[in-house]
Amino acid sequence: MPIEAYIFIASGIIAGVSIGFMPSIGMTVLFIMLWPILATQPFDAIIAFMMVVYTSVFFASSVSALWLGIAGDPTSFPILQERNNIPKKDYGIALKRTAQASAITAIIGIILTTMVIGVASNYLSFFIKTSTNALLLITMILISLFWAKNKLYQNLILVTIGVVAGITGWHGHMNAGFLMFNNPYLYNGIPLLPAILGVYAVPIMWESAKEGWIARKQKIDLSSNNLKIPESNVPFGPTMRGGIVGYIAGLIPMVGTSIASNVAWAVENRYQKNKTVLENPSLNRITASEAANNAAAAGVIAPLLVLGVAIIPSEMIILTIIKSRGWNTEFVTLETMLTTIFSIAISCFILYKLCVTYASFLMHYFFKYQFYILLTFVGILIYGVYYTGSSTLQAGFYLLVFFSASLIGFALKQMNWNPIPLIIAFLVSDMAIPVMLRSIALMKSYF
Repeated sequence: MPIEAYIFIASGIIAGVSIGFMPSIGMTVLFIMLWPILATQPFDAIIAFMMVVYTSVFFASSVSALWLGIAGDPTSFPILQERNNIPKKDYGIALKRTAQASAITAIIGIILTTMVIGVASNYLSFFIKTSTNALLLITMILISLFWAKNKLYQNLILVTIGVVAGITGWHGHMNAGFLMFNNPYLYNGIPLLPAILGVYAVPIMWESAKEGWIARKQKIDLSSNNLKIPESNVPFGPTMRGGIVGYIAGLIPMVGTSIASNVAWAVENRYQKNKTVLENPSLNRITASEAANNAAAAGVIAPLLVLGVAIIPSEMIILTIIKSRGWNTEFVTLETMLTTIFSIAISCFILYKLCVTYASFLMHYFFKYQFYILLTFVGILIYGVYYTGSSTLQAGFYLLVFFSASLIGFALKQMNWNPIPLIIAFLVSDMAIPVMLRSIALMKSYF
């Protein structure tokens, strides 16, 4: 890869830390905003960048959760729960333990995924891959129907809209069009970038911008006079238990990293109840939960790289971007995985310095300037919509879709409807048709 690709991968640290310190934005919104930039990068660089972002978000979010009681990412909820049980003088050891546990499980997890990919590539037949692919796509749509943040009828409406929007356009494998209305702009379907940005990202960014504007003048106690980084290292037991639980949770569709830390916290809590004398129980529990985060991220990409299926929303954005450029699992090589392992190892070293040694300074900087950082992301977002539309001579159509989708997004926000089921159905439906047709054809040939 060219040196520019490695610089791009390294920028994932900045992007991830920014998102980890800014509540409510999340990795899905980040990848949507960076869509035009991601679309120009080598496939290996995009995969490594995604993993570096995941790792960086988890590192930064744990810092803000511990210091301020603000979770930049839902994976840090166990730290919020334990925060009052940890004296401020012990924040140093808490930061060090969670950072070390995160680094260990991130590196071991991606090495394990590399081994899984090697075995799967050699022993899984095309029939099994295609059938599993189809099953996972159907499973994700079914899961979105029961998305916990909405009622069933809301999910049903959102999934229906998402499926209809996703299959709009011309389908070459069926030699047929759907809901095109003889409009040439709809030949390639409803463009993903402006539609997803409007429905999902814009309302979230608007709320975050309001919070950032208020936070500009707030005085936050980030004093670190009593912060001491101990020489003792992370305990082996909680780290390994959390890593194992996290990696398994990462393989579950639509769950992935979202509950891995909470499950690991519960498992560690149950384990501790069987111990009569235990030192630092709260520290052990958050060590296990943070170890689970990064292990889960490594588990999440296994189905993507083996089957070509994304199982969490943020990963779906990445898959959509690279598939639009012709990517498939045959592009996954040993070089891909070595690049990812190397990138994660280097980023963990840098993140340890940032989120442990310079934690106080880093938080002060981001909370003081988060509004302006968000404005930078907004600028990238608007430019991305215009640039992508212009590259296909459809700038006006892209902007129309963007503003229309934004109105829909704000309406859903006002009604308190979570748009994730719509987004999942939109992204998955178009992929599902050719996969289903291949599966049916393969089953007929086998039986």
